[in-house]
Amino acid sequence: MLTYLSAALIVIALLIGAVVVVAKGRAHDNTAGDVVWRAPIGIADPAGAVVVGENTYVYARDEVEVHGPDGISIAVGEHRDAYVAAIGDTGHFALAGSDTISFFDPMGNVLWRRDLDGRPHLNSIVAIGDGDLSYLSCPGQKACEIVHLAAHGRETWRYSTSSADLSSAVRSTFTPDGDRDPALSRVPPMPVEVTDTYAVMLENGKPWGAKVRSQKYGSPVQFGQTLIGITDHGNSCRYDAVKNGRHLWDSAIACPLDHLSWPGIQVFGNGLMLSYRDGPHGHAIVKLDVETGKARLVELPSYPEDATTIETFMTEKETVRRVDGTLTAFSVSTGEELWSKQLPDRADVSMDGGTLTVTKDYNPIWHHLALHNGEIPNDQIEAWSTKTGEKTSGVAATNILATANGDFGGAVVVTEDELIKIGS
Repeated sequence: MLTYLSAALIVIALLIGAVVVVAKGRAHDNTAGDVVWRAPIGIADPAGAVVVGENTYVYARDEVEVHGPDGISIAVGEHRDAYVAAIGDTGHFALAGSDTISFFDPMGNVLWRRDLDGRPHLNSIVAIGDGDLSYLSCPGQKACEIVHLAAHGRETWRYSTSSADLSSAVRSTFTPDGDRDPALSRVPPMPVEVTDTYAVMLENGKPWGAKVRSQKYGSPVQFGQTLIGITDHGNSCRYDAVKNGRHLWDSAIACPLDHLSWPGIQVFGNGLMLSYRDGPHGHAIVKLDVETGKARLVELPSYPEDATTIETFMTEKETVRRVDGTLTAFSVSTGEELWSKQLPDRADVSMDGGTLTVTKDYNPIWHHLALHNGEIPNDQIEAWSTKTGEKTSGVAATNILATANGDFGGAVVVTEDELIKIGS
């Protein structure tokens, strides 16, 4: 009897041991994930990050920490009591408080600091170049100025404008449907005046080059020296472009929607993707070639009128739409459905730079089976292929705050004390 019991106990012990070994491997795989590198964050209370070029810029309330291509921290840019932070296409960035501005190069070195000379009316930074910036100052409700500061923070010109919305109107990159604005704003290299009828770039304190069309509740898109107007008239979606100050093209396409909303916009190397929603549930995608003005429209299947969460994420070839708890991908060329998946409860979906990421609660079953006595992750993030919907990379971590996706085909994950790069 005892022999059989002993043998049974030995078998049970071996099974438990085998389960623990397997669980430790699975738990390790989940936390190690598809990690390219990990790097500690040296600033307190990070709010998120922005990827520009090969560098990642982690921002807190009044600090920006610069991490290089391998994740190693290069420098920290500081500005006490900063409430405005912006970064340009070259990686130059600025932090501003109530009466001073600090300007940094892409490596986090201070290039200059500037006192605003008793004019503490800086509303936002609207443009950043290699060594210069422009900010919007609105001391009154209708009286606004765009102020340009050149090398060493020297003021070179001011331009009067009634456009207090300029600070949020023009971007080099956009988030899905325009509903998320990061604390560290990505701004274009040149300031732009936006009115209800036109938009024009500014240089040397005056309008520079040709104008593009604009309209109330809409804005142009700027990247580099190109400015594109986006308007609609009746059932026609209209676009025009200026490059290097010269009119480039004028384009229009029939939009078979009755009540166009202002589109969500995604900028690519030589094109724009625009997501138009019509009334309660109509939806169409327009792909626009920025060099030629050629536009192609694809209508997507309608979604339920009682949907409460609707988000659109676009690449050059696929459009991914979230309707409540369902994520569905469509071909940009044909509108054909490519795949559809149910999202876990409390999942968060984001995209930037063409990388689709899904953040969800982490199931700690493998950590528990492994008899793990340390910290157990509570979040899991995965990068999904927009073409197939399959997971391409992922990692489990503690308290994921945000993701920053670049053009490298992966994502940088921001936690309370660590950066984690996953993917390629």
